[in-house]
Amino acid sequence: SNIVVLIVMLLFGFKEAFLVVIFKSVLVGLLYSSFGIPFIMGLSGGILSVLVMYVIYKFKFHAVTISVIGAVFHTLGQIIAGMFLLDTPLLIYYLPLMLLISVPAGILTGILAHRFVKIYHTQNNKNTEPKQ
Repeated sequence: SNIVVLIVMLLFGFKEAFLVVIFKSVLVGLLYSSFGIPFIMGLSGGILSVLVMYVIYKFKFHAVTISVIGAVFHTLGQIIAGMFLLDTPLLIYYLPLMLLISVPAGILTGILAHRFVKIYHTQNNKNTEPKQ
């Protein structure tokens, strides 16, 4: 689902991507009938991720770089939120494993998002520059 956030940011901008993060989190909360700790952790990771991705995006980095940094900060946001919500610093020990998974996922997400945006612009005969 982070691929959707990245594609929306690349095509339409920050506000739209931020709304996707919020709606995605609320939808997952509704589907699982839970707005507890997992919801807050996911929302925290999503918000931190989209904020940092936007900053990186403004510096004209490639979609893969934006995606990897977004994946890392999504993981950091979840871990930090979990540490506060569960009142335990022990969750920090999950960070290396989660990053080991997040970075390759971010690379793949970035590659796919870049290809999607390229095809989208080709199909719609638009300028290949994403919106700022």
